[in-house]
Formats: sequence, C-alpha cells, structure tokens
Amino acid sequence: MSTDVALAAANIAFVRQAIDLLETIDDHAFTRTSPPVYTSGVGAHLRHCIDHYARFLDGHRAGLIDYDARDRDQRLETNRLFARRALLDIANALAAVAPEDVDRSVDIVIDCGPVDGADGIDPRCPSTVRRELLFLVSHTVHHYALIAHILRHQAIPVPAGFGVAPSTLRHRGGLAGGLAGRAGRRAHRSRARGRADGRGRLRPPSAPATVPMCTITWLDDPDGGYALLFNRDERRSRGAAAPPTVAACDGVPYLAPTDRDAGGTWLGVNAHGVTVGLLNHYVADAARTADAARVSADAPRWADTRAPEALWPSRGQLVRRLMACATVDDVVHRLADAGTAAAFRPFEVLTLDTGGGRVRATWDGRSLAIARAPVVRPPISSSGFATAEVLAVRAATYDVLVGPDPAAARPDVGDRLDGPARLARLEAFQRSHVPERGGFSVCMHRPEAHTVSLTMLGVEREQVWMRYGPGPACTAVLGRALTLPRCGGAR
Repeated sequence: MSTDVALAAANIAFVRQAIDLLETIDDHAFTRTSPPVYTSGVGAHLRHCIDHYARFLDGHRAGLIDYDARDRDQRLETNRLFARRALLDIANALAAVAPEDVDRSVDIVIDCGPVDGADGIDPRCPSTVRRELLFLVSHTVHHYALIAHILRHQAIPVPAGFGVAPSTLRHRGGLAGGLAGRAGRRAHRSRARGRADGRGRLRPPSAPATVPMCTITWLDDPDGGYALLFNRDERRSRGAAAPPTVAACDGVPYLAPTDRDAGGTWLGVNAHGVTVGLLNHYVADAARTADAARVSADAPRWADTRAPEALWPSRGQLVRRLMACATVDDVVHRLADAGTAAAFRPFEVLTLDTGGGRVRATWDGRSLAIARAPVVRPPISSSGFATAEVLAVRAATYDVLVGPDPAAARPDVGDRLDGPARLARLEAFQRSHVPERGGFSVCMHRPEAHTVSLTMLGVEREQVWMRYGPGPACTAVLGRALTLPRCGGAR
C-alpha cells in the first residue's frame, strides 16, 4: 500500500492505542486529577486529542481545518465509555481518508494569540492534508506522554511504547539492536571457538536480537461458522513445513500442517469446528530464557546445561493435544489442568468455536490469563522486534484494509462466509507490505526471518476446510482445500 494510505494508518494506530488503554483503566483513573502535579486528567487529554481529529475530519475535504472550533464536549472528559465510542468513530473515519485526498491543499486555523501588543498573528495558514496527518501524530504522541505520566503517578502500569514518538522507539530499538548485535557476534565467535567458562562448560548462547512474528485474522459468519487466516513467520534457518493432512486426537479428526523440525503444528481445526492457533510469547520467553541462563551459570558441573529450548517440548505439540476439544471452554479447562501449560515455554493460544466463543489464552511461564470476546478481536499478532511499534502498525493496517468496526463501516458485513469481498479484504491484509516491505509489514521480510506460509481455513455447517500456501504471503499460492466432515453434520 502507498505511503499516502500509511499516513492515515499511522494515526489509526495511535487512536487504537487509546481505545486499548481505556479497556485497562477504570472510571476513577480516567477522571482523576492531582493538583498541582496535574490539573487535567486522562479524560481531558483524550478529549483534546479527539477534538483535533474531529476538526481535521470535518474540514479536510472542504479545504478548511479550524482547530480552534473544538466542541469541548465534557462527556469526553468524564465518561470513559463515551470517549471510547468517539475514538472508534474516529478510527473508522480515518480509514476512509482516500489516497487522492492526501495531497489536497487546505487552510488551517490556529489562534496563536497577541504578540508585542499587536492584534495577533493571522490564525489562517496554508497547508496540506498530508502535513496535517503528520501534525496529528506529533500532537497525539505529546498528549499520550502526559497521559502516561498521569497514570504512572497513580501507580497504574503504562503499555510499553505508549506516549513515545515513533522516532524515539526506532532510536531505542537501534541502540538495543546494535548492542544485541555486538553481543550476538561475540557469542557466535565464542561458540565457533568452543569457548568455555571456568567450569569447562560452554556459556549459554545469547538470545537473538530479533525473532519471528505471526499474525491471525478471522471473520464470523451469521450461521455460526467463520474463516481464519494465519501468517506463519519463522527464522530462515528453519526447515520447510509439510502441508496440511488429516490427523486425530483421542478419536477426533482434525486438519493441520506440520512443523518438520519439531513434529508439532501452529494451527489446527477439528471436526467439531474448533480452531487453535499458536503464537509464541516472546517477551515472557526472553525473560524465562534469561532466568534459565542465570540458573545454569550457578549449576553443578553435572547439571544439564543445554539451552532451555532443548529441555522443553515443542509448543506445537500443545496444539495437537487440544484438538480433541469440542468448545473453547474445553480448551480453557484443558490448559488450566495442572501441568498442561507449565510443560511448555511461554505461549499465546487463540481458539474459536461455532458457538461464538473467542478466547486468547496467555501463559507467561508463571500464570495463565484468559481473555474473551469482545476484548479478543482481530488482528492477533506476536512480535519480538520493536514489539509495541510493530503491533500498532499492523493494527492500523488492519483498520485501513478491513475496517476497525465493520458493522458500522461496511455495508456488506452481513454477507455470507463465502462472500468474496469479505475474504478478499482479509487476504489483502495478510499479504500486505505496509508501511513498506520489511519487519513491520504483515507479510514480514527481514534478513534473519520472514513469513514462510499463509494458511486459510473455514468452518461451515457441514464441513471444515483448510488451504495452505508455502512461501511469503505476498506471493504464496493457496492450494486446493483439504476438507473434513463436521461431527454430527449441520447444527
């Protein structure tokens, strides 16, 4: 997609950060002030940002954006849910900004006040839609930084990257990447020479500077079925996977591709219509690996000091173990059973069923967290490279290509599952290169890792099916559908 559309996507990414934030704080945190430290609360800053976006959206096509004509609706400052609804409306409207509008000339109005006793500066100034979209990013980040300060003052955790400018995140990532790269090169030289510590053991390898990412999206069908797409991203050192086959778990047949390196799978759908998709939990995984390395350094000489990943079973085996489940609740109960999650390195599991169940289960190595719809919504993505920024870009790309609130923005939302327009929008997202071909795009391309396959599956009244395309999603050709009859037929 062009950078013209990516400008709108960048703004949508920041709007979605606020939407997500409002789901994690309560009404008191939203309205609280603490003079003289801060006299405006979270709600006041968000209202100010909403007003600026509203002025832009009202005026960019008419040619006049008057930032001084703000509504200043007090409900946006005092009603958290009302503010969230307004943010959703803004995200929808930004998604409709056309590429041909970006270079449109506009006049802006901002009152800069009197200067040296004169009447003041002319508040009207020529600009372009492109320039104003850039301004809105800068303006929003500035107020998010103040919101982050307010929340920290209340001892409320702030999401990583919230209120930090993209250039600052990139700068920090560059510094971290440079340090990690030098550490990685030293570790590589140490392994090549077989360097050992004082006890004669090889030192634990350093964690890679970057790791693969995966992205899942889905659409619901009014009849209870759904379609789901999965981009699998892997290191270039991993071997090619095997295409989907029919397998069985406790007598329940299911469809799944196979990771030839470990024998597991990252995605499966069974005859009950239950889908399980696996995402690695990179942040928790890195912490657990570091802890294991510290323990290894102090272990007796006879202890098993292999790298942690050699001691744990493949997380892909977990998906296969869950393929006998008939509902998402069955999946949750299975994961909650003593020892099930604890047997694996940190992970995230997305599971869907035909009863509308949508669950995201997160195991961080210590506890299992369960999130359900409507909090669980597409896209679901994992990232170990500039995590916060990558996730924001992908969420904004989804809003542009698919729509942040299809029920409000798309007239064909009631189409059946086989509606080509609906699947085409989702497939375009999975194959996209926004803001450019590289580590931030959904179809990911980096020197050490890339998207290795695109899988599409569907759950219908009489059958489930899966199509698989090896190679980068941007060029992958989906093969013929492998089908499986539903248990008990239509429901």
